[in-house]
Amino acid sequence: MLAAADLALTRAQEQGPDTYDLIALAELDRRGRGSLAWREHIEGAIDTGKLALYTQAVLSLPARALMQSEVVSRLLDDGSSPVAAAQFLPMAARHGLLPRYIKLAPAYTNELTQNQDSRFIVSSLIRIAQPLEIGIIAQAVESDSLIQLLQEMGFAGYQGYANGRPAPIG
Repeated sequence: MLAAADLALTRAQEQGPDTYDLIALAELDRRGRGSLAWREHIEGAIDTGKLALYTQAVLSLPARALMQSEVVSRLLDDGSSPVAAAQFLPMAARHGLLPRYIKLAPAYTNELTQNQDSRFIVSSLIRIAQPLEIGIIAQAVESDSLIQLLQEMGFAGYQGYANGRPAPIG
């Protein structure tokens, strides 16, 4: 409710004095219902076996050798095809339905080749993590040029479609 009030206040201030905004309340309500629908969909998937386990390789740099295989969750749609992780994992994490891991998020990984600010932030993270013997693994790596950049920056490893898609277990 506070978020709705804040959004409504901001919009009303943009429109000028003596105005108010009811659309913001409707938008926030719609977003909340969408979030609740995702939670119910994910919980239902757990109950009906529509949440499947897949494996995906994590490769070391610079050797590109297998470091480990990671088990990842995939929500299956009604046709038993995996739903993109970017669609369901944020909602699952927000509602505490799946454990969280600390890795470089795909949004940052995708920005590394194009955005100097992102490279600076990630390089700083790597410099902090290395003395603590914490390896940084990039997610959603899809090209050899990005793999080369990750190696130059000091990443411990990567995972993503550049090495292959997640595969069902069994």
